[in-house]
Amino acid sequence: MQQRKRLSEDSLSRTERRQLKAQQKEDERRDQRHARLIKKTLTWSGAGLVVAAGLGWLGYSIATTKRLPPTSIVGHTEEVPSGHILTTPMPLAIQKHMLEHADGLKLSDTMAKLYQTREQHDPSNMNRAREIAGTDDLVPIGILYRDENVPRYDQITKPKQKPTWEQREALLNKAFDRFGINTDGSAAAGNI
Repeated sequence: MQQRKRLSEDSLSRTERRQLKAQQKEDERRDQRHARLIKKTLTWSGAGLVVAAGLGWLGYSIATTKRLPPTSIVGHTEEVPSGHILTTPMPLAIQKHMLEHADGLKLSDTMAKLYQTREQHDPSNMNRAREIAGTDDLVPIGILYRDENVPRYDQITKPKQKPTWEQREALLNKAFDRFGINTDGSAAAGNI
């Protein structure tokens, strides 16, 4: 075909050959423009699809998201378990029974009016503390029992001095070794 084209070009005059070349260039440009147009169309339609899908997903997620607090009462019921509701009012004496002792809280005049039911109480008396704790008709406020000879929890657990980083590392390694596996595949001594 290439040869036929050459033969036909050779038989043409110079002007006709120029026109043929110009026509071929124009055809080539038209094909390139057409290819660019197709490429642009595909690119923009792909981008449009991505944007449309993104907007659709955003709209769907906004529409189905739970709103807190609820914006309507639809599907909402408010129930309180009956076990938590008193059938009769709690007497004020039960609500406000203040235990007083020598080194306890000193009530201001306002608080004294609020806590009208007060009792002088020795916090070292274990028997009386058990009696007060065993009654159902009052809720005591104050120190119920205290033994000065028994150290407090914070005094027992508080270390005398902070361990150094090396001591901490040794303690951690000792704890981790309890859960380790020996090189022969057997469990470490501390493992259960």
